[in-house]
Amino acid sequence: MAITHIHPITGTIADTIQYAMNDKVESVKNIEEWKAVYESRQHFVPYTLDKRTGEVTYHTLNSSINCAYPSDIVHSMRTTIENGRGRYRREAPRTKNGEEIILYHMWQNFGESLSPVVANEIGRKLAEEVFPDFPVVISTHTNTAYTHNHFVVCAWNIHGKKWNDCHRTKRLIRSVSDRLCKEYGLQVLEHTKDMQLVEYQDSNGKTRYYEPTDRKNVLLQKRTQKATCMDDVGSYRHTESYQQWKAEKLSNQEIVRRDIDRLLPDACSYDHLLMLLREYGYTIRDKKKNGDWLSHISFSPPEAGKGVRDSSLSEDGRYTREQLTYFIENREKERKQTQLLLEEVKAELSNEERGKIPYSTSYQYGKIDIQSLHPKWRKTSSSEQQIIFVKRSEAEQDLVYDLKQKDQSNLKYEECLKKEIQDGLDSLHFLETTGYATLQEVRVASRKVWADFYNTKEAVEHIDTLIKKLGIIQTLSLECEKTEKRILSHAKDTVYRQTKYEQDCELLEKYKKLIQKYKVENPEKMQEYKQKLEFCQKKKQKLQLAIDALEHEQRNFEKCIKTLERIQDTTRRGMEAEQNQRENKTKIETMIEEKREKERAPNKKQKESER
Repeated sequence: MAITHIHPITGTIADTIQYAMNDKVESVKNIEEWKAVYESRQHFVPYTLDKRTGEVTYHTLNSSINCAYPSDIVHSMRTTIENGRGRYRREAPRTKNGEEIILYHMWQNFGESLSPVVANEIGRKLAEEVFPDFPVVISTHTNTAYTHNHFVVCAWNIHGKKWNDCHRTKRLIRSVSDRLCKEYGLQVLEHTKDMQLVEYQDSNGKTRYYEPTDRKNVLLQKRTQKATCMDDVGSYRHTESYQQWKAEKLSNQEIVRRDIDRLLPDACSYDHLLMLLREYGYTIRDKKKNGDWLSHISFSPPEAGKGVRDSSLSEDGRYTREQLTYFIENREKERKQTQLLLEEVKAELSNEERGKIPYSTSYQYGKIDIQSLHPKWRKTSSSEQQIIFVKRSEAEQDLVYDLKQKDQSNLKYEECLKKEIQDGLDSLHFLETTGYATLQEVRVASRKVWADFYNTKEAVEHIDTLIKKLGIIQTLSLECEKTEKRILSHAKDTVYRQTKYEQDCELLEKYKKLIQKYKVENPEKMQEYKQKLEFCQKKKQKLQLAIDALEHEQRNFEKCIKTLERIQDTTRRGMEAEQNQRENKTKIETMIEEKREKERAPNKKQKESER
């Protein structure tokens, strides 16, 4: 019975995203009681238990759609927001307090224990259908008895338009969520399908509406009694978990990352970025007395006395001087290249022709005008989420030409041809997003994906072997005890001693050697094996997700290769037919000329005889 709720966010981009995407940590007083509750769950929930501190970390499963930088969601959201502000300079929607809305935070609670993979898949489908072209992060939490999703939705989409948060869109969210839950065999709350709104007056006398719940009714009563000054009875800020999380102070590393991400879009060089940070109040140690760069740049935020090295800001080294310089220089090159391409497009195409070229993140036959596809140019979004023109590759041009021919065919409504057209559109979208220019490049990349797929499968098989081995180690003591009891209980059995006694003795000796080898009688060692087993199970789950992603990628490659090979084969046959036609034409012309020569021959002889 999935329950959904959405509310606006006004000024906490990084905080909201971290709250959704970070793992959840809880303190456990009685580990044995916690284990009993955990093992009663129907589905596996990934977690890490620290017995020394008594803390359990529930691992969050994250995914995203329409994000320009999937590895840096905060930066993706900020660039999309800045693009939206720059594209539409009209007044943006605001809260009743006058604050600008920049994000929306939505949650979806399934009301039951559900596999986090399935829950995240449902959330992703919900986001793709309800928020098309909007950057969205989907985070699945399992730290409570009921599996639930958190969605962080950018208020602007990639085209610069804002989300309209109203009762109509809330009904849409609820209806899509209910439909998806039914498709996955989950329960749906029939009595809350339709929104039953209650009217109330806020402190400014403005009429507002809310769906009645016990918590909201109590909050509204407290506001009436002036026990609280907050008007938004549906706000998540009233929950204890949010207040507890908000009270935690950001670390120095998080502060520096936040400010670098905030200023990076405006920096035209690394020196310029440092200048902007100093203007922001930072103390930076960057160069030696002779002017050479230090090996590590140190940043001290204005609100913190201790500096932070650039190498400690991220594990992948994204915030080091070399990486930031590389990123800024590439972005500036991209801007110049974009400007040159725009000038070339303006020289070739009129404003009307440029406007007809479609921009789409995916192509669905019947929803896109194939004849509007330009054979040379297409629209895409830059790293700064701006709409730009790029030249089509050789393979893209072949696909566009083939699609236009098939779309003009009289047989285009036939199922086989419709499938070829849709495969062509899918392949075109695949080439546009991956950047492969030729069939050969697609084949080379496909071979690499196949290699990654088989390597990952081998890794899963290796993990399965370890899991099986660790499982056997944990049962050694029990099996040894069973074997000893069997030998003792059948000590006087003559048939047993003649048939299975020696075999059981050898087995018992083997068990004892293994117990001694793996130190099974040591409780600390057994706990270590148990933790290794949990780690292997968690790693296997991640590898299985990687296999699923690689299989999906393989299908895309296979479809693209098959489509391009079909076009190449059709083109080759067309060229051969044209060559044969030219040759036949030449033969016919030669025969006609020979016939004319034969007809002229008697006339020539007659004229010569007359002379």
